[in-house]
Amino acid sequence: MKKHNRIARLLALLLSLCMLLSLLPAASVFAADAPEMTVEDLMTQIESLRNGICKRGGDMTVDDFAALSDDVYALVEKSGTAQDGSLSANGSFVSWVDAQTGISCCYSPKHEADREGAAPSVDKEALAASLAEMQGKLKRGGSPSSLNIGIIQPFWDSDSNYGDYSFRSYSPRYKAQAEALATYTGGALYRYTMENATPDSIAYTLQNCGMVIFDSHGGTDYSNDNDSSDCTSRANCSYIWLDSGVSSAAFISNADEYLLPADYATHSGQYADYKDYYLSSDGSYMVSGQLLANHMKSSAPNSLLYMGICLGMATDGMEAPLRAKGVEAVYGYSQSVSFSGEVKYMEAITGGLMENQTLGEAVTAAKETVGVYDPDNYYYSYYYNGTYYYYYDDYPAYPIVVSTEDEYPGHGNVDAVQNVNSAWTLIPTVTVTATSNNTSYGTVTVSGRAIYAAPANNCYLVSAEVTEGEGSCTVSGNNIVVHSTEDCTVLVTFAPKPEVTLSFSGIETAPITKIADSLVRLPSPTASYDGYTFVGWTEECADKTEDRPTFLKPGSNYQLPYEDVTLYALYSYIDHTEPAKPARYVEIFTQDKLSQALEEPRSYLIVWDYSKDYDGEVVVFNANTDSPKSDPNYSVIEASADGTIVSNTIIDSYAVRIAQIEGTETYSLQLMNGRGKYFGNTGSSNTINSKNSAYPMTIQYKKYSS
Repeated sequence: MKKHNRIARLLALLLSLCMLLSLLPAASVFAADAPEMTVEDLMTQIESLRNGICKRGGDMTVDDFAALSDDVYALVEKSGTAQDGSLSANGSFVSWVDAQTGISCCYSPKHEADREGAAPSVDKEALAASLAEMQGKLKRGGSPSSLNIGIIQPFWDSDSNYGDYSFRSYSPRYKAQAEALATYTGGALYRYTMENATPDSIAYTLQNCGMVIFDSHGGTDYSNDNDSSDCTSRANCSYIWLDSGVSSAAFISNADEYLLPADYATHSGQYADYKDYYLSSDGSYMVSGQLLANHMKSSAPNSLLYMGICLGMATDGMEAPLRAKGVEAVYGYSQSVSFSGEVKYMEAITGGLMENQTLGEAVTAAKETVGVYDPDNYYYSYYYNGTYYYYYDDYPAYPIVVSTEDEYPGHGNVDAVQNVNSAWTLIPTVTVTATSNNTSYGTVTVSGRAIYAAPANNCYLVSAEVTEGEGSCTVSGNNIVVHSTEDCTVLVTFAPKPEVTLSFSGIETAPITKIADSLVRLPSPTASYDGYTFVGWTEECADKTEDRPTFLKPGSNYQLPYEDVTLYALYSYIDHTEPAKPARYVEIFTQDKLSQALEEPRSYLIVWDYSKDYDGEVVVFNANTDSPKSDPNYSVIEASADGTIVSNTIIDSYAVRIAQIEGTETYSLQLMNGRGKYFGNTGSSNTINSKNSAYPMTIQYKKYSS
């Protein structure tokens, strides 16, 4: 009976438990099947994991970040956020697809090392190599049908706006060279930086520019477990890294702003399946050439893509899809390239292109001057007995070009000197014909795209215009540069220099009539109005102002323009008749005025006395700068021995109002330049500071010597 009673009680308990469970929400019953964290939580934990080793201090290496790959893999696996079957590790490169959003994510030890500026983990002596002579004739190649230049800089915009400190020393040189290229071709400059360097904007640049420069990080989908500097031996695809400017969670929430449906495709690679993009935990993401091609709405104009990134040619994942979309030639590196080494190649190659060299000639010349592989990709050097010895990376970065004349060497075959034969040129060879509208007014001489205009005596170059064919002209003095992708004819227009009249307003002065471009000496009238002193001439009539306008000095040379012109007399007004307005009552602050200054507020020009005879000239202290005694921060005025101002044009900019601070024995020095600020020194430095409230100052008169 006891046994049966126990069974009955157990059945009753189970029945009660079933009834209780039936009252609970379904999510509570099946809680064990739900993910343990969201993808946002996962990315945050991965970021914390990598930041943890950074906080340990010391010199970081790629190996340090590769050592975390197993932990990242386990973390993703445990999270339950990965799509079934998507979590994989290609060496130390861990990738997965988020089950909820379909976003491809990754952990790349190389990218994490790049973020931290870590060093490669290598220990080998220099690899010997020599430059082989170019073989075969340069042929085909062609030139772009666009003169525009593009530059993509995802991690640097300016010295005050950058996503990666490493780029600050080198990216300004890429921007400057891109600007020089656009000036040379006469095309527009397309520049996208930081979060604005999106797949769409890069695709737009590739469609519209004859040459595009990538200035960024690069990577692959592989990192060797045993040698973390090896990102190539089992790589399936190469990528360029971009900066979304947002967190990984924000990227996932707004993925359609970055990605197209075609971008989610999975490809079967030689060593593993791979994606066209991967998102990192810091919000940066890397994209393949195929993804950029997906976003292009039209073909590239037979252009050059210059990839100043790591590993761009480790595989054909960047070059092949883009060449299929109309890019004629692609330049990149077989391995990771140093910042300092790459910028040398970039400047040498682009410099050669601007000397009308073919791409093959420019790259060959760059190798001769910079090196057949990255000369700065060493991790240790020492000097002995007059010679520098370098220990180099196991994986030196070789420049590689793919073009009509240069096939991709093949995966695993890019780490070698390549004979570059590309005949691509930045601008096509065209025939320029130039004619003068009137040879009695001027003649022209043509040399390639350059036209030299020689105006006859008292004639000038008016304009240069493409009249047959498509193109434009840049005129600088008598030199004309023609920008065109086809043969064209330019009409150069000359005309006699016109006779122009220079008139003067505001004072009785006779006008001057001469040929345009003539130099005339501006008059120095002595007439003045009561309370006003003549200062000089302005090209526009100046309204009454306390800010000194730009003016031309009397007696200076003035070049006549090509049309009649009027100059206006400029006067300075000093009100010595209304002492009730101390802000406008200006004197020179001298020793005998010290006691007077302490009695009532007045405005002064503070000068220093050099114990030399300057024929009545004194040097005025400029209170607007922290270096008032440094040329050109001071000014010289004429003054009499009693401190009376004889000739002065700088009162408003240099005047200082001295007033006692009520209830104290100290004084304020207020700038009278219209901004109302005070200046002084807190005693913490040698500089003069300014602020909106008064500095309590004591006042002395001190004589300075030279």
